[in-house]
Amino acid sequence: MSIVVKNLSKSFGPIKALDGVNFSTPPGKIIALLGPNGAGKSTLIRLLTSIMVPTSGTAEVYSHDIREDPDSVKKITGLLPEESALYDKLSIIEYCEFIGALYDLPKKLIHEQFNYLAARLGIELLRDRLIETLSKGQKQKVSLIVAFLHSPSLLLLDEPMANLDVVAQLEVKKMLREYQSQERTILIATHLLENVKDLCETIVVIDKGRIKFVGSISDFRGDHENLEEAYLSYFGGNKG
Repeated sequence: MSIVVKNLSKSFGPIKALDGVNFSTPPGKIIALLGPNGAGKSTLIRLLTSIMVPTSGTAEVYSHDIREDPDSVKKITGLLPEESALYDKLSIIEYCEFIGALYDLPKKLIHEQFNYLAARLGIELLRDRLIETLSKGQKQKVSLIVAFLHSPSLLLLDEPMANLDVVAQLEVKKMLREYQSQERTILIATHLLENVKDLCETIVVIDKGRIKFVGSISDFRGDHENLEEAYLSYFGGNKG
């Protein structure tokens, strides 16, 4: 299994962001993580990257335990966070060199990966631009490049299509499908059900820190006409 989550919980004082979460998935899947705002999606993603330590329970990422072997987990995961973590005073290529060095990538490989990914996303000519001068969409592309940079086994993407134009969205979808074909795993937290239909085979539904559903898109949809109706049957029309 690429991800095995075992009774995973995380509390912030009296607030339980995750409450005994369990699920697993094999490699080579694109998984949608669905739920309303505040459901626990971003907390789960941070735990799976070993950025955050669980209150109780644990998880394994390609057999590496997030509590016992966090360094190995960080090396094989790529993260696109909910909020940008870019350093505004660096140029794009300087930032990629900085992140690549954290993964012990040779500088030559960093540049090769950057050139390939930046060309696909249409920002190769911006390599020396300071990040603070970029548009929101260009910053999102830089964040995606950094997530892919070290060819991680598990990609954890929080709203990867945010601020991207249609052409860039289509290219990112193509990149994700190619990545999946290499037996890697991609977990996408999103509210955009159209992207779920286009990309994902498996859906994990979370609400109030608890898993409500794990299974295929067809099983999630059930007798409903579409994903939107199925989603509303879980959460109603007023929760985002």
